[in-house]
Amino acid sequence: MKITLDSFFGDKNAPLYQSGALIIVVLVANLIGKMIQSTGISEWSELFPWIIAGSILLSFAFFNALIGLITTIGKVEYYQKSVIGFVILAIVAGLLAYLFSSLTIGEAGTMRWIYIVISIGYLIFMGIMMLMRTIVEIAQKEDENLRSNN
Repeated sequence: MKITLDSFFGDKNAPLYQSGALIIVVLVANLIGKMIQSTGISEWSELFPWIIAGSILLSFAFFNALIGLITTIGKVEYYQKSVIGFVILAIVAGLLAYLFSSLTIGEAGTMRWIYIVISIGYLIFMGIMMLMRTIVEIAQKEDENLRSNN
């Protein structure tokens, strides 16, 4: 089976695949950071794994909402899978950050608030995406009605 952008964005599990791919990115980034620290090239901040987790979470929130505008999946189904993917990514990225830094999210200082802000921002992004898709669908239906009446 040939994988294309259309098949990827049209797949009902696309948000879950995106989440899984970003979990791998979090793991690889943490491993690279650990290797750099062990060679002595650079210092390792205790918050580095949490910063990676937060930045990947923000990337997922932004790009997942953008992809939601062009996907062929139904709005509600995409929203549900996206929220599940976001929660899975937040939990697994947090666990990886804890494993690499030995700091809980409470001990990581401001990272707890960053996680909260990113989570609220994600819900706002998804709400805007759903509203924009609804407006575009209504406009397309009205356009079809006007064209068929002429």
